[in-house]
Amino acid sequence: MSSSRRSFGDGRTLSTWTAYRRRRRHVQVDSDVRSPPDTRFVTNAHTNRPFVETVPVLLEERGLSIRALAQRAGVTDAHLSRVLRAVNYKTPSADLARRVAVALDLPEDYFPEFREAFVIEKIRRDARLREQLYKRLRGRP
Repeated sequence: MSSSRRSFGDGRTLSTWTAYRRRRRHVQVDSDVRSPPDTRFVTNAHTNRPFVETVPVLLEERGLSIRALAQRAGVTDAHLSRVLRAVNYKTPSADLARRVAVALDLPEDYFPEFREAFVIEKIRRDARLREQLYKRLRGRP
């Protein structure tokens, strides 16, 4: 497996990953300081845009890094990064969507992935609800 290398012109090279880590090392994250909820960016109680599209926008608007958000949400930055990049077909779980929403001072059901999982779980547990919904969606009385 080959890795990309960054050349400095004087014969020194670094792998792209090493260069990235060295740049990120200078970013300090203070996990004890939480800013009050910033409602300027929340126009609705929830979004219908996918988690992987919405989170980067929210991070940029709030000036947060993936590492800072992961720390607040109680997940690893590697996992959050993989989900956001869809590496190895990783998708956000309902729990991750809820944790990230709460970490960003948003309602826990802000992301559609959380709401979808909630609905699916209710349908799985309630056969009558499942049949009612099926008939309604199929256009049957």
